[in-house]
Amino acid sequence: MDTSNPVSHFFTIPSQITQSAGQAFGPASATSYRISAAFNATASAKAFAICKGIVMIQSNASSASKVNLILKPYTQPISGVNIKYFIYRGLRKSDFFDSSGIVLTSGSDFITKIRDDFNSFHADDPVNPNPPFLAKYIGFDPQNQPDTLLIDDFFFKESQYVESGGEFVEDEDAFGAFELPLITMGASLGYFSAGECAVDVVLDYGDYRPLGELGEFNFNLYYARANKVSIVLPGNDVYEDKVIKEQIFQFLDIAAYFGSHTDNGTVIIDNNGTKENKTGTAIYSAVLTNFNTKNQLYLYIQSDRTRSYNFYGTYNIAETDNSLKYGTVVNSLTDRIYATQGWPVIIESPSTSSIFLQFLTDNNVNTVLYGQKATILNGAKNNFSNAQDLILPADEAGNLSSFTKILELSNPNSSFNAPVISTFNIIIYQGMVYKYLAGETLDENNNLTPIYFTPIFLDDIFDLGTTSNFVTEENQGVYKISFYKIKVLNNFFEGKQLGSYALQNVFVRDFISSPNLTKIERVIYITETIETLNSAGSFLSEQSSLTYTSSSSSLNLSTSDTYSIPPPFFISTLRFEDEGRQIQGLILNQYDGAIPSKVAIGITRSENLLLVDLINDGQFTNKKIIMVDIFDTANTVIKSSEGIKYQKYKLAVAVENSSGNLQLLYPSTNVFVFSIDRKFYFSDGFSEYVPDSENLKDDIVINIELAI
Repeated sequence: MDTSNPVSHFFTIPSQITQSAGQAFGPASATSYRISAAFNATASAKAFAICKGIVMIQSNASSASKVNLILKPYTQPISGVNIKYFIYRGLRKSDFFDSSGIVLTSGSDFITKIRDDFNSFHADDPVNPNPPFLAKYIGFDPQNQPDTLLIDDFFFKESQYVESGGEFVEDEDAFGAFELPLITMGASLGYFSAGECAVDVVLDYGDYRPLGELGEFNFNLYYARANKVSIVLPGNDVYEDKVIKEQIFQFLDIAAYFGSHTDNGTVIIDNNGTKENKTGTAIYSAVLTNFNTKNQLYLYIQSDRTRSYNFYGTYNIAETDNSLKYGTVVNSLTDRIYATQGWPVIIESPSTSSIFLQFLTDNNVNTVLYGQKATILNGAKNNFSNAQDLILPADEAGNLSSFTKILELSNPNSSFNAPVISTFNIIIYQGMVYKYLAGETLDENNNLTPIYFTPIFLDDIFDLGTTSNFVTEENQGVYKISFYKIKVLNNFFEGKQLGSYALQNVFVRDFISSPNLTKIERVIYITETIETLNSAGSFLSEQSSLTYTSSSSSLNLSTSDTYSIPPPFFISTLRFEDEGRQIQGLILNQYDGAIPSKVAIGITRSENLLLVDLINDGQFTNKKIIMVDIFDTANTVIKSSEGIKYQKYKLAVAVENSSGNLQLLYPSTNVFVFSIDRKFYFSDGFSEYVPDSENLKDDIVINIELAI
């Protein structure tokens, strides 16, 4: 259950907009999906900042008299998801600039704030105390900004310097010569133009440069400048269309965004200059009343490898396309497809506050479900359920059901037995074992036979590090990139339930010096745990609430070239022998002696490039790191000559090939990683020059034994 108390300001005056069915967010047809919530605005529809955030202005492609405004949250306004942008489409240009491109001297709260800041900054300049406030200083410079520029290039830009009078000064004509302004929640921004306008809500998957993959949404200025946007399928290839459909997971209906505050949040509206707080069902009656989608529930279900539920066809019921059971009455569920008009989302207007679901399962021990943004009334704990909780009891003959238990999701409705108030749920469920094509071999008849690989619990957690952050390459030292898309991991090993985790990824690049001071480039893949369900079903509350976003989360980590894992975690060392070679073993510890909830893989950058080179031809998508046991069995434990227990794997890359099939790729040179604690997986090259730690304490040794 969401225990936060979100507060957002409504983006306009509710009574000054209307929305038709043809303008509403969601599927327009089997080939077109509206990701902008369009509406008709009156001339009195004033715009307000939904949250505190950084503002950029862009042109509007449909009219020279309009502009679009991009608001990037400074702190996250709601829990459960990260918001990347709110995009206001169709504001009056005349509320921001005059005809010569100079920012107005007065007007909205936004204009007043940035004018005051600008004047204060330049007031003490003896040479030019009153320079013109150009539109480009708040992002608007369409003649010099091609549509191909990325939106994030503005929010993560760096200043450029030129020589002037024997010293280097900031280049005022360069791309990075301005800092975008910060505005408070509820500040007036101007007015929407009378007629059709729109608002987008974009979720944040991380502040990294695009991967260039098939199906990746392009957040460039072409998108930013549109009057409204739909995802339209090309129709050239079945797999291509299928991947493009996945893009809808990154967009929310603005009505559902505000409706999600109904349970325990607040929406502020402006009533003729007076701010009024709306809570509970008053959000429905006072805020959402003019939305066509005011009673729609959007149910997003993410599954294996962060794809939508049944993307790989592993959850079909019998020989049908149906993949789950759904209903509003617990004892009357029906089979249905996970889709609405072919798009991977369930959009319904249930007449009660509860809906019921049953998923397909093969009853494997790593089955796990997590309500990322949902209230699951009968989850094991805090919206988590593992195999122990989900699997139904066997029948009298000892046969297990192919369905999970029935799950009840609750959402606020406008009154008793009235339709649900517009909102969204995000469920992550993994309940079937799947396999990769790992190669081919000849059978006894000399016929080629496929070889399949079954992933272990940790596989498919880490996205292969092929991208970079938004800092220019020459200025990069130690840096990290956060990937905000949630994944789930259920750790069941040798009959022990070692925890279920909802987590995000961090990719770190650093350096470590050898004794001769040569710098070794390294990369680290590490998890950031959001929530944890332990084996006893209790909830550990050390976790964050998806608040990693800032104005620049991909900054250098420290003045040191070598990354240090932040408290309460620390790394200790333990040397052991593998095939006659001494290995510097790494152990991930927690100060209080508990088993850490993090998992990490550390390899050298050259080893990482061996993996990256496998997929550089652009044929593959959804690339994940896989660990293959060197003995071709799962989780083999080796004992060194010193009596140290460890595991050894070779790394591979799991991909979707051009046909959409899962495939395993091996590098030309093996990349081996070791683990003593099943928490830190490291190559010899990564750990070789890590300094020896002090003697291990007894409790740390005990925890190693527990982990493996």
